[in-house]
Amino acid sequence: MQVWEPSVSSRKGRQGWLSLWIALCGILLCRPALADEVRVLLEGANTEKLPFLKTYVTLVDSDGKPMRSKSGYKLFLDTVEQKELQVNYTPVSEAKEPIDMVAVVQLSSVMEPAIKSVRSGIEKLAKAILKHHAESRLAIIGFATEVKRLEDFGHPNAIARDLDKLAVDGDATESRLVDALRVAIDLAREKPERRRRIVLFSDGIDTGAGKEAFTEVARRAREAGAVIDSIGFTQFEAGRLRSLIDISKTTAGTARRCKTAEDIPARFAEVGDTLFSAGIISFGLTQGGDNAMHAVQVAFHKSNEDTLSEPLQVQLPPFEPAETAGRGWQFWVLVVVGGLFGLLILLYILGRILEK
Repeated sequence: MQVWEPSVSSRKGRQGWLSLWIALCGILLCRPALADEVRVLLEGANTEKLPFLKTYVTLVDSDGKPMRSKSGYKLFLDTVEQKELQVNYTPVSEAKEPIDMVAVVQLSSVMEPAIKSVRSGIEKLAKAILKHHAESRLAIIGFATEVKRLEDFGHPNAIARDLDKLAVDGDATESRLVDALRVAIDLAREKPERRRRIVLFSDGIDTGAGKEAFTEVARRAREAGAVIDSIGFTQFEAGRLRSLIDISKTTAGTARRCKTAEDIPARFAEVGDTLFSAGIISFGLTQGGDNAMHAVQVAFHKSNEDTLSEPLQVQLPPFEPAETAGRGWQFWVLVVVGGLFGLLILLYILGRILEK
C-alpha cells in the first residue's frame, strides 16, 4: 500500500501562510490599542473651594494631540480610589481663566535656521492666549551662554510685535538650558492663582548641567505648578531630546519634535490647542482634610481600564466633607421598570384568582 506523505515544500508553504495570517491578525488586534492610547495630564489642583477639589486635566493621545471627554474621570488619593464622589466637568474654554505663558528660547548659533519660524510660532501662540482671555500675559526668556529676560510679563500683542529681540548669538559657545528654566519658573510664580505654562524651544543640550540638574528643575517646576511644554529642534539624533521629554512628563506637559524649521509654527499651534483642550474637573471629597500632604492622581476610565496621571502633591487643610454622589439616572430607570414589571405580575396573579 502506498502511503501519502506531505512533501517538505507543502508543509513549509502552509507554515508560511499560517505565520503570515498570525502576523496580520496581530497587526489588526494591535492597531486599536495604539489608536486608543491615552495619557492623562494633571496640570494642577486648587483647594480654595473645598470640599470640592478643583483639578486641571488634559487628555492626549500617543502623538500628543488633545482628546476631549466630559466623563470617565476618577480621583485617587495616595493610590486609593475615592468612590461615590460628586464629579463636575467644565471645559477650560468656557471657564475663561487668564493664563501666564513664558516662552523660553535657545539662541545659540545652531538655532540660526529656526529663529524666524520661532518668532512666527510665538506670535500665533500670543494671539491664541489673548483670544482666550484679555488678561492673559506673555513673557520671553532667551538663553545661550547667558540667560536674558527679554520681556517680562506683558500684553501678548505688544510683546508679539517686538520679537526681533529674539536674535541668535553667533558667538555663543554654551547653552544654559537649566538656568533658563529656573528663571522662567521664578517668573511664573508671580501670580500663583493663575494657570502657569512654560513653552521651551531647544535642542535639549545643556553644556554645563547633568541629569541631576534636569531632574531637579523638573521637580521644582512641578512644585510651583508650572507646566513645561517642550519643542525639541533636531534633524538627527532624536535621543538628544530625552531630557526635554522627561521634563515635560514630570510637569504634566507634552514634548514635541521638529525636524525642520517648517515644522516649528505647527508645533507652537499644537501647544495652544492642548492648552485650551483641558477640562476643569471638580471632585467632592467625602473625607475631611488633615492638613497633610497627599499624592493626588486623576484617572481616565476607558475600555474597562484606568489610566492614571503622574502624582501631584497637594496639602488638604481641614474642611467639612461633601455628600456622596446620588444614584445615577440609570439606577432610577431600573427601579421604575422593575416596579412596573412587578405590578404586571401581581395583576396577572389577581386576574387568575378572580377567574376561578
